[in-house]
Amino acid sequence: MRRAQFRAFLSLGLLLAVAVSAQAQTNSSGVTLYAGDPPYVVNSGWASFTTDATQAGPFGGLGGTVDPPNNEPFTFTLTENALLKVTDLYLAGDYLQVWDNGVSLGTTPRVVVDATKTTGDPNVAYGDTYWSWGAFVLSPGAHSLQFQNLYLNDPAHDPTYSPAGHVFRVDTCPCPEPASLALFLPALGLVLLPLRRRA
Repeated sequence: MRRAQFRAFLSLGLLLAVAVSAQAQTNSSGVTLYAGDPPYVVNSGWASFTTDATQAGPFGGLGGTVDPPNNEPFTFTLTENALLKVTDLYLAGDYLQVWDNGVSLGTTPRVVVDATKTTGDPNVAYGDTYWSWGAFVLSPGAHSLQFQNLYLNDPAHDPTYSPAGHVFRVDTCPCPEPASLALFLPALGLVLLPLRRRA
């Protein structure tokens, strides 16, 4: 009887391992390539998504989202503050609007379209002025991320840019709450203003 239970347990473990590996694979740059939309695992590194000009973007307009066939978001829950980083990859030129729970967090900056600049390594693209990238502080709670490629909204966009590849990651950190930061920066300005006048 115990041998049958062991075999059943082993079979269940193998099935689970196959299912997980079918949903998420990692490439040589350490990017998790999702097939379908499993919930995103916080602190798991870079995760890829594509945008496609033929798909309807979130909340109207062109430009794809996380999963072009289904437009399903990446979901996760935070128990502490975290930093969302997102960057364009491959051909330089795409820029993104970032949505969380149906609310825009903002956009990554518009950059020069340059098909001669290309990389598949997010650690190269993030922070480089050729690629559009951004960082957003997320508060504790449930999150549902979608990304809209604003370059693909432009009727004059280069069709070779669709589909386009991008990556994001969410890492917990001692980041200030977005509301606290909004109060802190003006207060800092008031403190530094007299110093500037003296100089």
